[in-house]
Amino acid sequence: MTEGTRIINEHLNFVTQDQLDNLDEEPRIAFMELVNHAQRSLDVQTRKLDPDQDRDWHEIEELRYSFINVVVAAAKRLEVEPFVSMDIPQYANFAKSDYRQFKADVDHYVTQIMLDNSIRSKKNSVGILPKIKRLEFVATCMLLKIALKSQI
Repeated sequence: MTEGTRIINEHLNFVTQDQLDNLDEEPRIAFMELVNHAQRSLDVQTRKLDPDQDRDWHEIEELRYSFINVVVAAAKRLEVEPFVSMDIPQYANFAKSDYRQFKADVDHYVTQIMLDNSIRSKKNSVGILPKIKRLEFVATCMLLKIALKSQI
């Protein structure tokens, strides 16, 4: 890890270098994994803060803004649409509704990736014919019968 990377990771504090190093090679999957790590980190960091306390509320907003920045930057680097063309709102104009909408957009996109992967996995798997399943069941029953006889 380079010194610059370490400083960036410490500053952004959402994704570890190990997590980055272990991202999938396929950009959409890597994006999904990165978002997953970043969302969990954001949840952990904001859970301990009290949104009713002014100072904590400002920290929550800064963390949410940084989260958006990290996710959009990752999308741009990985060339993941629709986030590549997304602009980050100016911090002075950043509102709670910006974060809520962004999170909804990210959740919507990540859900699509998860479903695509599930469908792709099913297409790539080999189905077992009912006849083979029946043979496996019969063979298992025969082995159990033999095992029980040998115990008697």
